[in-house]
Amino acid sequence: MRIFHSYHNKSPWMLIIGVIVILSAIFTIMSKKDQQNLNAYTKSDKVSQEDTDEDKEDDLDIDMSVYTDNKVGFSISVPSDWNQVTKDGYPTFIHSASASSLQIQTLDYDPSINNTSEDTKV
Repeated sequence: MRIFHSYHNKSPWMLIIGVIVILSAIFTIMSKKDQQNLNAYTKSDKVSQEDTDEDKEDDLDIDMSVYTDNKVGFSISVPSDWNQVTKDGYPTFIHSASASSLQIQTLDYDPSINNTSEDTKV
C-alpha cells in the first residue's frame, strides 16, 4: 500500500497554471505602481463629512463657475473650487479632495452613427 504519491507522474498542467497565476499577480501589482496621477490628485486636501438630516433642503449652496466652449457652442457649470487642467488635449476639471474629475471631449459628428445597431461591426 502506497501512502505517499510520487509527483513525477502528475500532469505538468498544474505547474503551468500555477506559474501563470503567480506571474499575472506580479504583473498586476507592478502595473499599478507605474500609473501616473495628475498633480492635482497628489494634494492632501481632505473632504469633510457632514451628518445628513432628512429635513435639510435639497438645494446645495455651491459656488459655480461657467465653462464655455465657443468652438462647439455650449456652456457647463462647474464648481469653482475645481482646478482646470488640460489632459490628453481636453479640458479637465479636477477636485483633488474627492478624487473626482470631469473631462469634456467634443468630437466631430459622424452621420453613420445614426445607422448604428447592435449588429454593426466596428
